[in-house]
Amino acid sequence: MTVNGGAGSNQYSRQAGAASLPGRLGPGLLGQLRQRSLPDSPELLASYIQALESELLAARTRQTELQSAVSFICGQVWGTNCRASVEPPEFAHGRHPSDQAVARVGENQRLAPGVLQQLARHPNSMVRSQLLRRPDCPPAIVELLSQDSSMWVRRDVAKRPGCSAQVVGRLASDPDPLVRLQIAKRQDCTPQVLGQLARDPDLRVRQSLVNNPLCSPELLVWLAGDPDGGVLYEMAQRRDCPPEALAQLSTDANMHIRELVAKHRGCPPATLEQLSHDLLPSIRKLVAQHRRCSPQVLDRLSQDPDQQVQAGVAANPRSPTGVLEELYQRHQEESQEGRAAILPALAGNPSSLPQMVSQLAQDTNSQTRQAAARNHNCPPGTLATLLGDNDRWVVETALANPKLPKATLAMWQLSHS
Repeated sequence: MTVNGGAGSNQYSRQAGAASLPGRLGPGLLGQLRQRSLPDSPELLASYIQALESELLAARTRQTELQSAVSFICGQVWGTNCRASVEPPEFAHGRHPSDQAVARVGENQRLAPGVLQQLARHPNSMVRSQLLRRPDCPPAIVELLSQDSSMWVRRDVAKRPGCSAQVVGRLASDPDPLVRLQIAKRQDCTPQVLGQLARDPDLRVRQSLVNNPLCSPELLVWLAGDPDGGVLYEMAQRRDCPPEALAQLSTDANMHIRELVAKHRGCPPATLEQLSHDLLPSIRKLVAQHRRCSPQVLDRLSQDPDQQVQAGVAANPRSPTGVLEELYQRHQEESQEGRAAILPALAGNPSSLPQMVSQLAQDTNSQTRQAAARNHNCPPGTLATLLGDNDRWVVETALANPKLPKATLAMWQLSHS
């Protein structure tokens, strides 16, 4: 290796190197570099190179690690008076071991500002990205890297918290959609940036934006008119989706989006009434099960030709008592197959009258009897009768019912001890 410069410069470098480095470097050299404050002076850096190359000759077992350190220091002063055996083109490839050393030293919290500026202009994008992991990365460097030629570096800037509004605004117009996608996830975007991203041509950006809690109700309503189903699918899953947006989504041609609207906890009654006329029984069933469905809609759905829709009405606690009684009278004389979907739902409905629950507890279907044993409206005498059921699950369910009298429970435990 050669170092171009005057004789005095080389003599000073050797003296500085002897004073700056220990006589013997430990095996974790790369880890040591992270804790060593590197000077800006090319002469001092040249002394590091000389000391490390001397160590390289004395410790053949650590050649790769030591050569990485040598390459790193050369990279710090490239373009100055320092020249090393590692040629510049090797720094442009991520396979060279020096890149690992450079990236790790970039984490050193005691690096001088001048070295940070040199690292921000390093030919390898991995090294430049590593600077963004520093909590104390200067705003000027973040600003510089936000205009980096590498999309990956700009993406890392977009993911970094605490960026200035100017940087966020610039990256919101980045030509690469992966950078804009990261901006759409940020929790510090201004309303102007959010509005700009809502009109982004890339589907992934708009999908990410829909999940951003900073989106205003007005912006969400606007996004509910997005032409892409992926954006609407994400919208329908937002817990705070505005009622106006849900009403708009309820008319979508995609059945999966309508299903999400029909089971949304915040779906308004007017939207549920509209969905109750849907051609798909699965959507009408979700409406029948919804806790915000109006009694008038439930009454109409109890006459639905699909039994699963009727079962949804039978299980809904908001269903009027008269509707539940009518369903029971209509289905109690049907075959076992026709009763299987309706009667268990009626037996487990907390709005069912005790008399009807008591009658359902005598059904031949064990699932209906178990549902009645779970119902808090089940009369105590009926629960006592169910303790003698020939199905163990019915018995255990009746024992767990808090309405079972303690005296009855004690007698049962005594007889089964």
